Amino acid sequence: MSVIKMKHKIKIRFNHDCTDGVNYWRAIINGEEHHVKNIHINVVSKTTKDFIEHKNEYKWHISCESNDIEFKDGELYVN
Repeated sequence: MSVIKMKHKIKIRFNHDCTDGVNYWRAIINGEEHHVKNIHINVVSKTTKDFIEHKNEYKWHISCESNDIEFKDGELYVN
């Protein structure tokens, strides 16, 4: 278990490349990608269309900000 306490920009999208049959979600936190099986969002969120430069394409996300996120048992909690 790890707890992170600072303002983070979070973008969430489905992981179409999932190979383990468990971690179907991509959580991009301050630009760093994490694969998780479930995400619990307890803050205001919205959908966004974001340009991904290294792929030269747009991706759609559930986006939010939080200063309280926690990874526990393969799940992400955004509070």
